[in-house]
This record gives sequence, structure tokens and C-alpha cells, in this order.
Amino acid sequence: MKKISFAILIIISTLYGCSTTEKVIETATELNLVTAPRFSPVSAFEFPDFVEVTLTNGDVVSLPVTWDAARDQFDPTRIGTQTIRGRFLISDIENPNNLRPSVTIELTRVDWLETLEKTPEFSLFYQAMMASQIDVSQLATFTLFAPTNLAFETLLDFLDLTFEELLESDTLDAVVSYHILEGTYSAQDLLSVSPNTLLTLEGTPLTLNFDGEFITVNVINRIIRASEPNLDQTIHRIDGVLLPPNTFAGDLQSVLNDQALNLFADLLGGTDINITQLLGTGFTIFAPNQAAFEAYAEAQGVTLAELIQDPALTDILLNHIVQETVSFDQLLIGAPLTLISLSGEELLITVEDNQVYVNGILIESSDTTAAIATLHTIGTVILNTPE
Repeated sequence: MKKISFAILIIISTLYGCSTTEKVIETATELNLVTAPRFSPVSAFEFPDFVEVTLTNGDVVSLPVTWDAARDQFDPTRIGTQTIRGRFLISDIENPNNLRPSVTIELTRVDWLETLEKTPEFSLFYQAMMASQIDVSQLATFTLFAPTNLAFETLLDFLDLTFEELLESDTLDAVVSYHILEGTYSAQDLLSVSPNTLLTLEGTPLTLNFDGEFITVNVINRIIRASEPNLDQTIHRIDGVLLPPNTFAGDLQSVLNDQALNLFADLLGGTDINITQLLGTGFTIFAPNQAAFEAYAEAQGVTLAELIQDPALTDILLNHIVQETVSFDQLLIGAPLTLISLSGEELLITVEDNQVYVNGILIESSDTTAAIATLHTIGTVILNTPE
């Protein structure tokens, strides 16, 4: 009797073991690749409620699936393929390898206008383009420098303007067209022409440089993402709004574009001085005019082109920059006083016959650029602290 009972137990155990191993997922069916244009929302895709799996015993069964958490994985801005993984809803089937249902989605490129419209960081620039009268349909190819929303907010704050006032201003077309180059310029193309200038659709050139990490546009603006993926035109994301000379009274770029300061701005762009880091605090530049740099280059026995390549140039330019905003009136009233430049040199401010001097060099003119900076134009390069 005991032998019979033992045999029955063996049979039951075997049967139980077979039923357990038979309910184990071995493979899950791969779903077809889904292709859609960039910026398609996750709601545009249909995810199956059931997915077939093959068990270790060869049986094929359909299991219920949830995709709720998986939908959060989807990035509608990313070009290329991405895999969205769901979760099987099972209770009596084992899944020791943690197999999961998955859908692979491939997002394809869209045209430049849709890229601007549907990229959140470009929403203000897109509105500016739509409000302007600029028509790029006649251009076979073009390159667009697209400022971020933060760039617009920073500029408008400095200029004490609202975005609506910018859209309604007479300068809107000039500002928008100043961000457009006719022809295709990839990041490599821009690097190959730096330092140099390229003519914009507005008619005024942009100054390009490379600061060792970023391509800079008009010295103080940086390309922070090159070549946004599009079907047709080239878009570079930049961290500042580009302004043609004298677009708004007192804006920093207009002052830097002033004829007397062109060379100083170009020389800054050829060094590792990061002017953009100073913008939040305000700063003062004692900027030598072109004649000053020409005289300095002649005294050194070099050309201006050779001067730009001089490794000592960075320290010389740092002599001219103070990391605080000091207006002409403050210099006039406060003199004699000493300021410390970014190079650590002392700048001695003196007054004689109501004229202000820095290290004995006459300040010829001054411009205050709202809360950003003050630039004092001088006729000689500052080299050393006077004895």
C-alpha cells in the first residue's frame, strides 16, 4: 500500500512539474517598426492590448499588456529609432528572463519651419519670423541662426522691452533677416571660415570666431547646438539674439559693432575670454580703437593679422576689462581711483580739465549699454600699470 501511495506522489509531482515549466515565457513576438515624422505625439501611436508570446512547451498565447509607464519614455523630438517597452499582465505564467513587449518607433526629419514651430526653445523666434515680412521662399538654400527663448528673454530684459513691443517694432524685419545666411553652412563650414565675416540677408555681415570650445557669432553669442536635424535647411541654435548695428539704442552688440570698436571685438573673439560669462554681472571695457591697435602692431613690428595670433594678446585685452559697471560720471566724480582689471593689473583713473584718463590715456567717448556693460573708447593700448 505504501509503495502504491509513493508511486502516486511521484506521478502527481511529475505532472505538477510539467505544468509549471510549460507556463514559462521563452520568447515574445517582435512588433513591426513604426515610422512617423518628428514631433509626432505619443498619442498618435496605437499600442496593442495583447502581444503573442511563445512558451517553453511551444504553445503560443496572447497576453494582456500595459503601456502606461512606457509612454513616458517617448521623446518626440529625437530623430531616429527608439524602443518603447511595455509590461505583461500575468499571474499564472512565469517570466524568469523579464521579457517585455516592445515597439520600435522611428522618427524622420521634418522641414525647417516645422522644426522651429514645434521645438519649444524656438517658440519666440518662430513667432518673430511669422510676424515679420521676411520671405525665404526665393532662396534655394539658407542657414538660420535660431536664438533660444532664454536668449530673447535676456535681451528683452536688458532693453526693457516686451516681446509684443518687439513684434510691433519697425526693426523686426531687420532683426529676423540678420539671422539668415544665403547658402548652406554646416558647423564645419563655419569653422573653416572662422575668423571671418559672412553677409546676412539683412545686408550686414556677421563676425565668426572659434573660442576653443564654441563657434561665436559677433563675439558675444555662441552656437550651442550645431545643425539641428531637418529635411531641407540648416539651423544652428545660438544663445543670444543677433542685432544689426544700431538696432536699439544702447544695446551691447551695437556698441561692439561701432567702427572704432570693430577690431577690439574681433580680437576678443580670437581669444579664450568668455564675455558671455560677464553679462550677468555687468562689466566695463576700456576699448582701444582701431588706430590704437594699428599703432601697437607697428611698434611690435607685426601686422594686425599677426597680432591676432600673438599668445600674449589675451593678457593684454584682459588689461582693458573690469568686472563691474563703471559709468563715465562715476569715473569723473570718483577720480582719483583705482580699478582692478581681469588681468589683475591696476587701472588708475585721473581727471584733468574735466577730462578722464585711465593710466594716463584719454577716454575719448563712453557708451552705457543698459544693465549689461559700459564701454570707454581710448586711443592707446593699455600695457602696464603706470609707476
